[in-house]
Amino acid sequence: MSGGAGVTLFWNGSELVHRQTPVPFGLNATHGLRTDRMYAVGGGAEGVLLAWNGTEWIEEAEADKKMIGLWVVSDDEVYAVGENGAIYHRKDNVWTKEDRVGTGTKTAKDGAAIA
Repeated sequence: MSGGAGVTLFWNGSELVHRQTPVPFGLNATHGLRTDRMYAVGGGAEGVLLAWNGTEWIEEAEADKKMIGLWVVSDDEVYAVGENGAIYHRKDNVWTKEDRVGTGTKTAKDGAAIA
């Protein structure tokens, strides 16, 4: 779970354990396929893309928009979405900003297509 002031909580099988991230602002989504490899996104006017390595949160990249959702496809592939249709893709340990999808009124505005 994630929330305000960069706070995350993990369930260790018997209790929720607090894990602070290196950022002071709110996180909007967390997702992962393994307990030792998770991702989180959030931010203020600009966004942040974080990764959990099983021990600590690492700020992997900054985004030009507040990030609001993400989806982990595999250990090597992650998509994150943000305000105004911002899309970031992580492949081979590198985050890349993607072109917006859709045209006209049918767009991935504010990440609704993934989040």
